Amino acid sequence: MPPAAPGRAGPGDPADPATRCRRRPAVPGQHDDSRSAAARVDPTRFSVSVYEILRCEYGIEPARAAETIELGAATDAQARILQVPVGAPLFDIRRLTVDTADRPIELSRDLFRADRTRISLERLGTNWKRAVRPR
Repeated sequence: MPPAAPGRAGPGDPADPATRCRRRPAVPGQHDDSRSAAARVDPTRFSVSVYEILRCEYGIEPARAAETIELGAATDAQARILQVPVGAPLFDIRRLTVDTADRPIELSRDLFRADRTRISLERLGTNWKRAVRPR
């Protein structure tokens, strides 16, 4: 029997943060700070996709995500975690994911070392820059 579904993250719905540091192979490459409907899931299980856990164990279907990608400089704490000098460039990616009913299910901030990260984007269709279709 699957565990009881956790509360959905959303306005006025505090969720416990889940934090992890991903290493490739022995050097930290990414630091995630995430609040999600799966926040009560054991963070050691995050070798599996959080979205897979939400879908398979809680019946929550991620529908879309809006991401903002910026370049930033490592703070003292971030530099310690990611083993880079203070001020080193980092990709700072913030994401809001919603389910099929348009309810927020994840709010995430991921920091990636710029010296170990490549970001690739793919264009689909002809109106890929528009968030809303014109009427």
